[in-house]
Amino acid sequence: MEQLLWVLILMAACGITAAVTAHLTEGKSRRRSIEEAFGRFLHPDIVLRVADNPDRFLSGELREITILFTDLEGFTTISEKADPATLFSVLSLYMDSMTEVIMQSGGTVDKYIGDALMAFWGAPCDQPDQAERACGSILDMIARMPEVNKLVEARGFPPLKMRAGIYTGQAMVGGAGTRHTCYTAIGDTVNLAARMEPLNKKYDTLIIVGEPTMKAAGNRFRFRHLDSVEVKGRKEAVDIYELTGRAESA
Repeated sequence: MEQLLWVLILMAACGITAAVTAHLTEGKSRRRSIEEAFGRFLHPDIVLRVADNPDRFLSGELREITILFTDLEGFTTISEKADPATLFSVLSLYMDSMTEVIMQSGGTVDKYIGDALMAFWGAPCDQPDQAERACGSILDMIARMPEVNKLVEARGFPPLKMRAGIYTGQAMVGGAGTRHTCYTAIGDTVNLAARMEPLNKKYDTLIIVGEPTMKAAGNRFRFRHLDSVEVKGRKEAVDIYELTGRAESA
């Protein structure tokens, strides 16, 4: 009887050990998956913070963020006549360069949509200066375009011209999807940011931001009021501004 008791105790201990080992293995595997997934779009320091507390960052939360949308002027027309291999090479070169700038400023690259790019600041980690980061980042991205275009033209491709729209406000951010989780943002603020970028064509500008972004960025940048525009889904007009550069004292 005593021998049987020890056998049962040993079996229970083995079961507990196996469960703990499985849990630890699963935890390491999950952490590795998170680091691999987010490492492509986030600064390494932010990736580590997400991996340390994934449930908090992936469960979904309402946050104030600053969202950036970019697009390449006339790229669809140009790409229809381009060699697929060259097109892929040019897009990869462009996206890699722009992503590097965003990540250096602590931004989160949400997704690539053809030649368009979506990114945001203020999540997954708090960034009180998110609007400043976003404005500074897009100016740095445009400043890098001549360097990018030298490489683009060397491939026999026409120079690229980037336009951008930025808006600051509340949005839901977190992990979307069950099988393949992606960290993304949804909500009215996202829609407003997406509608800022196409307005550049009408006003012959490169960067248009909403009033909340202009106010949050403070006096470190120069803005020019463009108009009050009606946006689909909004009863009140939205004030828009052109971001023309950094303030001289910044």
